[in-house]
This record gives sequence, structure tokens and C-alpha cells, in this order.
Amino acid sequence: MLAHESADCVNWLTKAFGLDLSKVGFMGGHTFARTHRGKERFPGMTITYGLMEKFEALCASQPARARLLVKSRVTKLLQDKENGVYGVEYVNNEGKTL
Repeated sequence: MLAHESADCVNWLTKAFGLDLSKVGFMGGHTFARTHRGKERFPGMTITYGLMEKFEALCASQPARARLLVKSRVTKLLQDKENGVYGVEYVNNEGKTL
């Protein structure tokens, strides 16, 4: 599954998040070059930073839709049969359940 679906995933990350994953190289014991990476960073860092930048932009442009919470702990997923997961219940850094 990983091998068959990876090309679509790399294409999606490149297009949706504008990531540079143009270099393909070896990592940790690989027998073939198969790790996509950018020119300047490690692959995980490139992907993580790209996703975080988009998420932070979404939080700024649509605060009713997305919020970045730190020092909080998710205690419950809010879900229903029609929409799946639509939010979370969490405890903030002051111990309040929200």
C-alpha cells in the first residue's frame, strides 16, 4: 500500500502545500533511492513546516473554523454518524474543560 500510494501522496503534498520534494535519495539502509526531499531540509521537516504554515494561515483567516491550542489535552472527539468528527472536547492549561 505504501509503495503504490506514495506517488499520489507526494503529488498532493507538492501541489496542495507548495512543497519542494523534487530530490529523491537514500535514507537509513535503503537499497534504492526512494525518499523525496527538498533542496534545503530533511524530508520530515519540509513536510511538517509546510503543513504548519498552511494551518496557521487557516487559523488566521478563518478563526471560527480552526484554532491552534497549546498546552491543552484532548479528552473527547465530538462526532456524529452523518459528519464524522466535527470537533474536540479539551482541557486547557488552566484545567478548564471546553
